[in-house]
Amino acid sequence: MHCAPAGCSSKAISAKQMNPRVSILVAAWNAAAYIAETIQSVQSQSFASWELILVDDGSTDETAEISRKYATSDQRIKIYQQPNQGAHIARNYAFSKSSGDYVVILDADDRILPKKIETQVKILDSNLNYDVVYGDTWHCDQFMNRVVLESKKYPAQHISGDIFDEIILGNRFAVHAGMVRRVVLEDVGLHDPNPNLIADWDFWVRVAEKYRFFYDNQVVAEYRIHPGMSANIDSGKKQFHQRMNTVANIERLSRYALVSRSIKNNIMFANARFAQKYGLHAEAIEIAKKMIFDQPLRIRNYLLYGYSLLNKCGGRA
Repeated sequence: MHCAPAGCSSKAISAKQMNPRVSILVAAWNAAAYIAETIQSVQSQSFASWELILVDDGSTDETAEISRKYATSDQRIKIYQQPNQGAHIARNYAFSKSSGDYVVILDADDRILPKKIETQVKILDSNLNYDVVYGDTWHCDQFMNRVVLESKKYPAQHISGDIFDEIILGNRFAVHAGMVRRVVLEDVGLHDPNPNLIADWDFWVRVAEKYRFFYDNQVVAEYRIHPGMSANIDSGKKQFHQRMNTVANIERLSRYALVSRSIKNNIMFANARFAQKYGLHAEAIEIAKKMIFDQPLRIRNYLLYGYSLLNKCGGRA
């Protein structure tokens, strides 16, 4: 079993483990098919000073047993268990047990590439004006065959600096492509306990309200798309309501009041397009009506309304 990068003795790792630079948080629920690959991707890092805090969220498969085998031979891996409460609660628990200067959130079915931690620690160590660094991600099939780079799938989505006005339209990057300073999480918190949110997006928006992001275009992560993931098993209506609940949280942020009317209209447009994606044309029509009332001279709003109305009347609702 691979317990450390080449050139790092167990004695050296033990010393570093007393004060790890990076905490990697993993929430795992029935992830037995993937969890070994996820853990191995952490163990393969060129940067040795990390701790992996894995919380088994009430799994009924062999997730905990597999994870413990890795923890037995690598003291940097710590395993905790809780009754099933959801990934957002498990991540919060993992953070409460962590101690690193920097934090990475990693899903139990994804992988990080070998230079990710080393590269991003160097960037944050040398750029005190930035509090989050993130990179590019391979979108893969269920067997981790690489399909497309996120930067190619969503051109111009990755940006640096004050990204609040952009990220309130929708999430900008895979969560495990990022690294954030611990002090930021201590300030804004990790996840809202409400399960009916898009947890990653809600978190990064709260970070972006106060802190600056740096995009480094190196590829640092692999994102597995498979039939069992929530995006594929949750109904479109559920995902739409999660988005709208997250938008409601955004609207309660103090900085939201400073956002321009045009950007607020863009948020509604994004909400409507999200509804259309899942065939929720009645919901899209109601949003379009609000957009027209808000900005009656914007042609796009009428086109959106007409398109949604045609689809609803055409029996696609």
